[in-house]
Amino acid sequence: MSEAACVTAVAGADEADVIRCFGGDPAEARACTFADLRGVETGSGLQYIFVSRSGSTVVVWEDNGFEGTREEVLRPLSGLGRAASAFWNVNAHSSLSLAEDGLVQSSLDMLFPDDRGGARPEAWDRYLHGLDFDPPAGSTWAVGMTAVARATGARLDTAWETGPQQIVPIRPVKEAVLHQCDEGSSLLAEPPFDHYMADLGPHHLPHMRQYAFQLALQHTGLDEDPLALSALAGGDGTESGREELRTRLAAAQSADREQAFALMRDEPDDLDEDEPIPAWTLPSHVFHIRSAMWWALEERLAAEDREPDDSLCRPGPESLLTYAMRGPGSSAERYWLLTSLMRAAARG
Repeated sequence: MSEAACVTAVAGADEADVIRCFGGDPAEARACTFADLRGVETGSGLQYIFVSRSGSTVVVWEDNGFEGTREEVLRPLSGLGRAASAFWNVNAHSSLSLAEDGLVQSSLDMLFPDDRGGARPEAWDRYLHGLDFDPPAGSTWAVGMTAVARATGARLDTAWETGPQQIVPIRPVKEAVLHQCDEGSSLLAEPPFDHYMADLGPHHLPHMRQYAFQLALQHTGLDEDPLALSALAGGDGTESGREELRTRLAAAQSADREQAFALMRDEPDDLDEDEPIPAWTLPSHVFHIRSAMWWALEERLAAEDREPDDSLCRPGPESLLTYAMRGPGSSAERYWLLTSLMRAAARG
């Protein structure tokens, strides 16, 4: 039906309640069929959903949309009844999600169905029995729709495809402060997270960015390194001093990168193994993440020295920390929770 779409079904729900969960107003719904999709004005800035009923199940179709994949939509929907969605696009991005009792229970990429997240990753098992996500070319997404139908009782057949629909404009639901995997974190009651949560907003971002670098230095073992600490402090404040500091950071990055590549030559090639060796157990790992840390520190100094207009198309130095924060550890756990709060703080 489409190269990019999302189908969501909710068992035992009311159409009006489902529309509201998607950010729509039931009063703005109008009768149509899928044939009317060609007449939707996509340049209007609005998004649209098609809503219909299949027995006791409400079905929502999004053409080139993905609202039905979002926790902020799926979790309220699951308060109405068991909810499931299948999403795919032309770039082969996909997801299959199952929500119940206010939580996304299981979610997966249909091209990698064994790698699952959610409160109960195994919750999809009973509805996927006998299904093959590696069928003949072009039908993987149909397997996802079959799973949605099994989980909710929807009949996604020709009668549904050609039958009556309601088309409704929607305004995307506001993003949640935290994803469900972070909501119960005990760290939220500890400093500085409790301070951030008390009045989360953009005014916390400078402190958050500084804390992100502190956590990254701990994770990479550079929290007592004089060069790293000097870079975090911004150098001696002189232009020549900062330029020399950036040169030393670039040299440190190059040295650790070369050491990582040298160690990689003697490490096992696990690309064909059923159980790949975790990267953080390999000797080269520490040099890889340290190299990324030097890079992030150098970019932090460079960003401070640039003219504002010169930074518009460049990634922020905090984004480069992602490369340094690979692997487990308490500092990494704090860092990833912090990044969620930073996104929420930036939204205001």
